[in-house]
Amino acid sequence: MAKPKCKPNEYINNREMWEELVEYKRLKELDPDTPVPLCLWEKFTILAKRTAGAVNYSSYTYKDEFIDDAVIHCVIQIDKFNVNKSKNPYSYFRNAVNRVILQFIRKEKQESAKKDACLHRYNGVIDKMINEAHGAKSSKEKRDYYGF
Repeated sequence: MAKPKCKPNEYINNREMWEELVEYKRLKELDPDTPVPLCLWEKFTILAKRTAGAVNYSSYTYKDEFIDDAVIHCVIQIDKFNVNKSKNPYSYFRNAVNRVILQFIRKEKQESAKKDACLHRYNGVIDKMINEAHGAKSSKEKRDYYGF
């Protein structure tokens, strides 16, 4: 009975991953249009989900987005992994996933800071309009009245 290529469990065997990469690179030399095997996609997804599930990433609400980015980045980086130089693809791709997640978080924080600055400016404009319309009420009373 033939051994299945992809196991349905959530464990990544470093040796099997390396063998799959060697086979993929061999096929890629013969035909440059060879797609990345489904087994490698699944391994990258497991790796990204496990990394994103770490305690230091637990409080972020956009985990799904950075998991997707990490998997795509691993597929892009697959050609840069040298199977002759290293036999540890797990470590290589785990570091790639960590870098992608940290980069994604940094970009999200920058976007959040921009959004907060815009909202702060917008609140200042609203306060000015309310002051002109209703005279000398306190800002808190005005915001409560208008529901801001």
